[in-house]
Amino acid sequence: MKKGKASNACKLAVAAALVGLLAACQGGADRLTVPGAGAGANASQTPSGDSGGNGRKLTIVPGSGPTAGRETAVKRIHRLAGASVESWTSDDAVRILTTKPVRPATATEEAKFEYETSTYDLVRDVPGKATKVRLPSETESGGAFVREEPSPDGRYVFRQTWRDKYKASNAVVERATGRVVEVPGDNYLEKGAWLDDGTYALAAGSMTGPGDLRLIAVIGKVATLELNDPDVESFSAFGAGGGRLYYLDKLGKLKSFAPGEDKPRTLVSGADAFALSPDGARIAVTETGTGAAGSAPAELRLYGADGTAQGALLGKGDLVPALAWSPDSAKLAFAVYAEDKGGMNGVYMLQADIGKISLVAPNAFPEYPLSWNPSGSRLAVTTSDRHSLPVTQIYDFD
Repeated sequence: MKKGKASNACKLAVAAALVGLLAACQGGADRLTVPGAGAGANASQTPSGDSGGNGRKLTIVPGSGPTAGRETAVKRIHRLAGASVESWTSDDAVRILTTKPVRPATATEEAKFEYETSTYDLVRDVPGKATKVRLPSETESGGAFVREEPSPDGRYVFRQTWRDKYKASNAVVERATGRVVEVPGDNYLEKGAWLDDGTYALAAGSMTGPGDLRLIAVIGKVATLELNDPDVESFSAFGAGGGRLYYLDKLGKLKSFAPGEDKPRTLVSGADAFALSPDGARIAVTETGTGAAGSAPAELRLYGADGTAQGALLGKGDLVPALAWSPDSAKLAFAVYAEDKGGMNGVYMLQADIGKISLVAPNAFPEYPLSWNPSGSRLAVTTSDRHSLPVTQIYDFD
């Protein structure tokens, strides 16, 4: 569902802006080139020392270093005004939600909007037939918002259908046949991920506590997991992959456990958000650092699935509001915001195989989740225009 918008008032104070970046293994590439706001979509960064003068260098964890690969560049940008991404229907087509103003806000009434869904053809750059929809709200029923997540092997889709703001019904869809298996039990959160090709892990949520953790087989069978952790109040950040489940507790600790283990293992402390790569091999973690004058800049780092640090900083700023791995785990897209305009600002892409970080969308502040197409050859970035309407730019990579 739609990610909440961040206002300028919520943005933190000025923080240190230069960062140490994930390096390639070649010698001599230990200086930093920070792309500025006008550097363009293909500007890139090379590994560096620490900006604070500590001479920080990349530490490659054995077996985790970059291998030979080709640098990716942006070859085309599609602009979809008034639209946000719902899901990808193929590599070349995306289902979008278009927001259309109907009535401006007044002193006594909120602005009114209409919403339409359609499938946008990125080869021909044209939208398909539009269908009007109603988004779920706290007080109304009758609308439906559908969220789908394909399994790692692409054979199944886990489908959540939201009838109102708080409750969703679930189903597993077999793509080849279209067969739909209804899953018993509602959920109150949108948190879940595929544990493996045949099992979906769902943090169901509750109005009164963390709620159940459910393992849902593609045949519709549901099992409830037991977790012994007094520091869990809700699963606001949750992931699964490679046979393990990951979450943040109320103390900012990133923890992991496998089905059958009743106690989790702490991987990282001081974490604010994380994104597990689809292959379960790496975790991108946003941490709160210690800045000057009481500020606490956000720092993005990479870890192995066991919590082992992999390299130095990937990014640093006042906020790291978005993280998204490509489906093949080869690329990590992330956004950085800094009040210091000489620092990192915009959407960046890490090519994990060669350790290259490129500036994709200068000064972009995503207000919806970053979204990759199935092959990882396109990235959708949705921001807001001056009227607070969504604008999506889809970047094609060569």
